[in-house]
Amino acid sequence: MTELDVRIQILNSFLTTPHGKLADLAPLHTSALDRDPLFYGHLAAWYAERGQVRDHKVLFAAHLLTCDFAELRAAGWVLLQKLPPHMVAAALDHAKRTIGKAPRVLKSAIVSYLRALETSPERFDRAALRGKQDLKHLYASLRIAPAPRAQRILFDDEPPLGSPPWRSSSWRTQPSRPSRRA
Repeated sequence: MTELDVRIQILNSFLTTPHGKLADLAPLHTSALDRDPLFYGHLAAWYAERGQVRDHKVLFAAHLLTCDFAELRAAGWVLLQKLPPHMVAAALDHAKRTIGKAPRVLKSAIVSYLRALETSPERFDRAALRGKQDLKHLYASLRIAPAPRAQRILFDDEPPLGSPPWRSSSWRTQPSRPSRRA
């Protein structure tokens, strides 16, 4: 009967989730994962495709990547790859602060995520325009060396000429004008 209770509780939480309060929902996710890991894994995969509340998507990825079951960590890896940068950063922060650990598999999943972004300049540029600070946070907090292009865009503030970050007026510093003396 307790299995049904935890299942009902987590399903009800989808309807009553306060935005941005991951720590409030963490005990429910922890309890569901501890009591019924098979259900939790299936629910996480289902929710990634059909769920609407972003906070739960973050929590599923973070809790799966920090759990004791290798199969569920692999599922968490896949779920993390589908998230936008701000949600990946939220999953990392939640794992560190609330769950209290950031295992190697979590770092490996984030490295894989960042490397996949770096291989597509268009995709990386879009991600950098929307989530520059989140990407910087991911690289810096896990001490991941960015690829040269990512380094130029995120940390050196020298995006390639003509790239979307370069064209963004909020990103680009105005070039100095030559002096008219002489």
